[in-house]
Amino acid sequence: MADEGLDKVLQDLDLAPTEYEALERDFNLMLQEMQGDQTLEKFRQDYEKLHRTLKRSHEIEKRLIKKCKDLNRDIQVNARNVQEALKMAQKDSDEIKKLKNEVEQAWKLVDHHNEMEQRSKQTIQNLKQELHKLGKIVEQGAGIAVDQKTTINDLLQEKQNLLKEREAQHATYAKLQADNAIQSEKQLKLETEVTHLESEKKNIKEIIANSKSNTDREERRRKRLESELEQAKKKRIELEEEDQKRQKINEDCLNDLENKKQDLTKLNGTLKDLENMIKTCRETTKTLEANQKSIAEHNKELDQKKRERISYLQELEHKILLIRQENQGLTREIIKVKRTSKNLNDAISDANLQKDVAKQNIHNLGKVIESAKRQAEEDRKVISSLEEDLKKMDENVRNVEEDTKKKQEEITDKAKAEEILRNEIREKEEDAAKQYQDIIRLSKIKEKFGIEASQANAKYMQCLEEVKLKNNLIAELQKKNLEAEAKLKQQQNLCEAVRSDRNLYSKNLIESQDMIAELRRNFKIYHHQIEQLKEEIEAKSADLKEKQSMASKISSTNEGIKLNKEKIEKNIFELKNRKMNLINEAIKLKEIIVAADNERIAQKEQYEKIINQRDLLGTQLIRKNDELALLYEKIKIQQSALAKGEVMYQERIVDIRLIKFKIADLNRELTIANRMAAQIEDLKQQVFLLEEELLQERTKVKALSEELENSMNTNRYQELEGKDPPEFELLSKVETLQHRLISKTEQVVEFDVLIQEKDKLLVEVEEIMEKQPGVDVARELSFYKQKLRETTRKMKSIASELNMFHSQVNEYKDEIERQTKELQEYKRKYYEKKRAERENN
Repeated sequence: MADEGLDKVLQDLDLAPTEYEALERDFNLMLQEMQGDQTLEKFRQDYEKLHRTLKRSHEIEKRLIKKCKDLNRDIQVNARNVQEALKMAQKDSDEIKKLKNEVEQAWKLVDHHNEMEQRSKQTIQNLKQELHKLGKIVEQGAGIAVDQKTTINDLLQEKQNLLKEREAQHATYAKLQADNAIQSEKQLKLETEVTHLESEKKNIKEIIANSKSNTDREERRRKRLESELEQAKKKRIELEEEDQKRQKINEDCLNDLENKKQDLTKLNGTLKDLENMIKTCRETTKTLEANQKSIAEHNKELDQKKRERISYLQELEHKILLIRQENQGLTREIIKVKRTSKNLNDAISDANLQKDVAKQNIHNLGKVIESAKRQAEEDRKVISSLEEDLKKMDENVRNVEEDTKKKQEEITDKAKAEEILRNEIREKEEDAAKQYQDIIRLSKIKEKFGIEASQANAKYMQCLEEVKLKNNLIAELQKKNLEAEAKLKQQQNLCEAVRSDRNLYSKNLIESQDMIAELRRNFKIYHHQIEQLKEEIEAKSADLKEKQSMASKISSTNEGIKLNKEKIEKNIFELKNRKMNLINEAIKLKEIIVAADNERIAQKEQYEKIINQRDLLGTQLIRKNDELALLYEKIKIQQSALAKGEVMYQERIVDIRLIKFKIADLNRELTIANRMAAQIEDLKQQVFLLEEELLQERTKVKALSEELENSMNTNRYQELEGKDPPEFELLSKVETLQHRLISKTEQVVEFDVLIQEKDKLLVEVEEIMEKQPGVDVARELSFYKQKLRETTRKMKSIASELNMFHSQVNEYKDEIERQTKELQEYKRKYYEKKRAERENN
């Protein structure tokens, strides 16, 4: 019954293909209607998004329903298997009872044989006593008379007869032994079958327990689903009440729209009348002269404007139709909300999350209100533009009136026919005034429609808010569904692992049971050997009885009887030893069986411990996997940082090499400069001496030139000793000296430039040397390393937090997707309801 209820629920949830095709057709029709209008572009895009989400939700719904049906089918199959297993268990229990009865009968036979053995022991003891007595009689019977020989012969004949009987009894004894062996083999087979059936019974019990747990789980699930359905029904009733209220509001809106339609029809009628009047005016104006053609042109312009007004009214009608369609869409969404109210119970638990979502929606609504305000301002601008158009129309009408007055002044000279035309023109003016009044009335109606459109827009925005809330709910529910599926997969994996472990341990258990069965088989074989020995003892006891009877008759054969007695005693002793050995072996086998049972119990305990450890390890493994994921991400971050650091390190190494080369060049240049600097001082001294010599020579030249100018000395023309060098030599010397001086000054300048460059290089080298790491720099480096470690630790913690936030973001995304799917479901159901209402209408 529960399965049938689940099937019915799944059939109710499943959307028929015809209904879905009808939805597709409605959607395509709506798109075709909205395609030309640019004002509805945004609404069309939203509508397409809704349709896409509806498609996605429909596909997901199909998949989920298919999964539910498969699960239901699996549950039914498992239930059938459980029933079959129970039947098999009952059959096995009956067979086990039969086998137990047979085993009890076999044990009764064994007890009977034991009693026989005890009796034979007693007879053996009695025979021993009688033999002892006979020995005494034989010792005393040395003086038996001759008459007793006849009795001895009789006893010998009886002895032969008894021997024949003994052989016959031996044959019967062999037959009995063969029968006993066959019975023992049967008993062993029965015991093995019993053990096998017991193991099968245990397995069946385990299967039954698993199936019971599965059925209990399914029962709990069914109860939970029933409770959810009841809650959903309550929610659906509440939503139906809300829907009835909304329907009343929609009916009021529809009534208002019908009234407005009637007004529009009236206006259309008046417009048609006006058009007819204009046509008559055109026919009358044809009779007028060329001056009246201008009036006809003005009338044509008025007709064009009227047509524009008519087109504007048609646009208004189109907008009204769109508003109607929006109302229809809202009613469809309400129907969807009704149908998907079954899934809203889970949303109650997520009310706290919805608060945050509602806050976000309020923020979004603020934005929407701002956009609505902007739209209202745009509408106001449109209204103001229309008012300006009306003013222009008024001006045109005034111009027409002025033109008609002028024409009337021109037509005063005409005949009475023209007076009739004037009357008609006056009537036309009155009609124009009426048209003006109609235009004013239409503008008022337009304002009313604008107010109503704003109200409808506000309602539409409210519906959008509700849709957003439902989207959020859908996303949350979808996320829960995904989490449940993930948990289910984990549980399935765990179940498979447990099943594999169970199979391994069951194999081990079967092997141990086989070992125990073999030990029991050996024990039974030894038991049968003991019984055979007992039977041999009984046979020997029978022989002893025969011998006792013969011994009472035969005294001559006493020595043979003694020998036989000794042999029999030896055999009995050997048999006793064999019996003791077999008993010891049986005790050992029992101990082995007990040890095997203990080992099996220990293995069971170990198996349970291993299962618990496996569960713990599974949880630890999941945690370790999460930690490993975090560590891998941290490692990636560190590796990227290391790669960057290596690149920077390589760049620094290259820079250091370049700097080393530069330092080597600078050191080389510095040594050269130092050498040159050592020569600079000598050169400076030489230059200084040359400058002094030059000054002296210049002073001499000046003094000589002054003396030449002021010839105070009368003896200046005296011939001096020696000869003046020739003028050419002096000039050449002066030139050489000047060249030397110029070259030296150039060298000095070059040396100054070199010194300046070397000074600059020295300053740069000093700066580089200052930049080289010292003790303070090493301290700073250790400090920065410590800081870097702290920052890396912080970065790791931040990375782990970031991963947590990423997981939270993914969860929120899943919730959003789930809520969007729910919203799509609501919309689908709403469209279905709307379509059903249309079909009913």
